[in-house]
Amino acid sequence: MTKLPEEFKRGFTIFYVKDISQVYKICFDTEESALADGSAFETLRRDFGIEIEKYEDDTLSSQLLRDQEQVLRRNFIEELLA
Repeated sequence: MTKLPEEFKRGFTIFYVKDISQVYKICFDTEESALADGSAFETLRRDFGIEIEKYEDDTLSSQLLRDQEQVLRRNFIEELLA
């Protein structure tokens, strides 16, 4: 199994799978909220043999996205008021 270098992992959750049935389990049989908060990870590991690595958010990228959203909201409001 080939793993990604550390610099590419920031802000990601990586699922290492062995076959398509594991991909199906992650994508279609697991609630999105349980994937987002990590509550489904133990079941995926234990019952389906999926290796999971979760990395902390890339704080710079997260801040840039928040700043962009604020600018878009401000522009939208200005257009509504014009």
